[in-house]
Amino acid sequence: MAKGPSLVKIFGDTPQVRLLDVLVKYKDTTMHLSMLARRARVSVSSVERCLSPLIKQGIVSDIRFFKQRRIFHLNPKNSIAQLLVEFIQKIDNPSSD
Repeated sequence: MAKGPSLVKIFGDTPQVRLLDVLVKYKDTTMHLSMLARRARVSVSSVERCLSPLIKQGIVSDIRFFKQRRIFHLNPKNSIAQLLVEFIQKIDNPSSD
């Protein structure tokens, strides 16, 4: 991760927090399950479990291709996702107000 796990430092070291941290920090990147798991340092099954509610809330978008393959990214149109990005930017650069 770019500057350290900001959300993990604040909200604790759980798979969902790690996943959100990765999704926000790589917000302009689409990733498949194994890449998300590797970057978040959690198992693929944990990523699958954590992604489900994030997709239902629209925070994460998924794109299906080749029948079984899916890629994921932070949904830039979702207001919660936008707030998460803004929040991380503020805590990573607190003097930029």
